[in-house]
Amino acid sequence: MGVRQGPDPEVIADLKAFKAPPEILERAKQSAEINETFDVLPENWDAAKLFQAVKTQWRIGGMAGIPTGLDYSAVDVVMRRLNLKYSVFEQLQVMESIALNHWADTHHS
Repeated sequence: MGVRQGPDPEVIADLKAFKAPPEILERAKQSAEINETFDVLPENWDAAKLFQAVKTQWRIGGMAGIPTGLDYSAVDVVMRRLNLKYSVFEQLQVMESIALNHWADTHHS
């Protein structure tokens, strides 16, 4: 399985519906076109889907604005709506940890 290539028609339609400026529409189209595809193993698909669904739920701490972790109350809501098992939450925590380590390394270098 790979990610969709090109701009997501639903995202573009939403941006147009909210009267996004032309430069925002163009940036959305360009960023979608440069995304690389990657495969997700079937046993990891629900975790990848959850990670994508909660991408706006990071808690930000301190003056540096560095993410400190996901807002688990929001994650819980999304998991219930997607009808996901607890084991998917554990997979999400692994992804969260890797992302936090990456941001910490990036911030300190």
